[in-house]
Amino acid sequence: MNNNGKDLLKRTPSSVLDLSELAASSWLPEVIAFLGGIAFLAQLWRYAHLLDSVLDEGLYLYKGFLFVSGQYSLYQFNGPWTSKMPFSYLIPGLVQYFFGPDLGIGRAFSGFLAGLFLAGFWILARRLGGRWWAALLIWVLAVNIALIKMFSIAVSQVLIACMLVWVFVLMVGDDRPVWQIVSGSLLAGLLALTRFNMLLLLPLLYLYVLSQNGIRKGVIASLVCASVILLGHVFFWPGILQVWALQLPRSITPFLDFWRTPEPIPNAWAPDTTTENRFLSMSQTYRNHFVSFAAVLAASIFSLRNKDWSNKSDYRTFLFLFFLFILMLAAHIWAALGEGYCIYCLTGYLGFFSFTGLLILPVSYPLWKKRIPAWLQLLAILLIAVSAIVIGFGSYEQVGSQLLDLQIPRSVLYLSPESSGTMPLFNYFKKTYDYDFKTSRRVISSIFGLMIAALIIILAAVINWFKKYRARATPDQTTSNVPGLIFWVLAVFILAGALITPAVDLIGERNTYFCNRDIIHSYRSAGLHIAERVPPGSKVYWKGGNSAVPLMYLPGILLYPAQLNGDYTFKKFGDPEILDKYGYWSEELAEKWLNEADYILIQQRFYNDWYQERLSTERFQELESTNPSAYCEENTHIRIFTPNK
Repeated sequence: MNNNGKDLLKRTPSSVLDLSELAASSWLPEVIAFLGGIAFLAQLWRYAHLLDSVLDEGLYLYKGFLFVSGQYSLYQFNGPWTSKMPFSYLIPGLVQYFFGPDLGIGRAFSGFLAGLFLAGFWILARRLGGRWWAALLIWVLAVNIALIKMFSIAVSQVLIACMLVWVFVLMVGDDRPVWQIVSGSLLAGLLALTRFNMLLLLPLLYLYVLSQNGIRKGVIASLVCASVILLGHVFFWPGILQVWALQLPRSITPFLDFWRTPEPIPNAWAPDTTTENRFLSMSQTYRNHFVSFAAVLAASIFSLRNKDWSNKSDYRTFLFLFFLFILMLAAHIWAALGEGYCIYCLTGYLGFFSFTGLLILPVSYPLWKKRIPAWLQLLAILLIAVSAIVIGFGSYEQVGSQLLDLQIPRSVLYLSPESSGTMPLFNYFKKTYDYDFKTSRRVISSIFGLMIAALIIILAAVINWFKKYRARATPDQTTSNVPGLIFWVLAVFILAGALITPAVDLIGERNTYFCNRDIIHSYRSAGLHIAERVPPGSKVYWKGGNSAVPLMYLPGILLYPAQLNGDYTFKKFGDPEILDKYGYWSEELAEKWLNEADYILIQQRFYNDWYQERLSTERFQELESTNPSAYCEENTHIRIFTPNK
């Protein structure tokens, strides 16, 4: 990409704000970007110590350690349920193996990966848009609290995003050297061996490399990547077919049935997959990745036509990023909402690739000032209004309660001058429409979103009028050089959304982290407490919480590995031997293992009637419980039982 002189000023957002003199500085953009990176990492460190561990984090860390240390083999029968590609476990497992199994180590590694991601993202943004765009986009990341939270815990989002951005650094742009093409292809192959969903990237990536760098480099890239994936499958053959068996439909892949249970058995756990919850998941995803979605929206309005681009290299890069985002979005919407297995996982899934939407901004921005038909402008404004309503709906838990507490004059609510006094908005909705609290929150939040959209359009219209007024009042200038109204609507919409959407997260967490707590210390304390009472070689029954992190502190124990995934691998029925073989369990197996175990670990919130009936007898004695594994959360202490000798 051309980053010098006139082209830089054409691209840079500072030109919109008439700050072109700053763009000439040799150091200021880099300082601003560096400060943005520091702000991102400082918040990441804070959340790493505040956020509770989740199921996937415990699985990647603990299963990875079990595999690397040789206690289990990847994809073995009667072992841990392994539904992911091998390196999603082996990379965090290697870190745990060399530095010691500990939640703090896992989250420190996530911080290291986040730093590498920021460096690669800055290089790429600078190449595509110039120094000021790079600085601006780093700060867009630094205020995205939802993404920072995803990257602060030891799950695969930050690992995949880091690998993916460096694939782009090595392979996206004009005339990439052969060594970079080869290195990027090696990394892309490892990426596909880390997450199955990244296989979708490869056809688009190599079509782009071929069109951008020629047939020779495109063929080299494809062969290198294919060789890495093939060698990975050979090394982990045939167990890696378990992953393919889980991803591909049973009806068209009967040759993979050896890696599946003989017949599909429903999980005991059943998520609430109503249309309302699916829509809520989508709206929250839109809010959490707002700028990426808005960039794709703007690109759809201004940039899709070939004839509008003077630089065909830029156009090819734009098409690659645009269709990659659309393809990955569609695939993950289907995975989360279509199949209904984990509808609220959608916002996390986008953490793998949503930064590609941000990169669309500097590439497509030069076309934003072009004139577009009136009907398209009206459509864009309508989409912005709908987007604001959707985001408002998805923010009802954070915003709705605050708005319903507002005291509004009765004369305003009922449009009656005779009415006196005030009343809370919730009372108005309850009295007038008989809405319950949940419905009232959703309605008022959606209305609030629409009001924000109206203010954005009004502000954009004022800016547009002012710019045209200045152009008329300035000699040798015409209004034809002033961007149209839709340009200002989109610019204000993206800027306002980039600031407002993270504010919603701050409102939501105001009452969440109300005490001084260090989640890393609390899990370590709980694990070490158990380790003092559970000697190596003990058979351990695990129902100690959604995350298996406390088990990391228990060296040499013997597990019932199907329990690591908790309710997600708990089946309603089925042959016990078959279930255990494929990494599942059931009530029958739970009963059997409970009677075999030397120690039973149960988090208080899971200590239901079924466990009380079996453990509250003379056959078992209870040892001292741990402190809460998550400070400030009730019923997170782990109870320890052992059979009487």
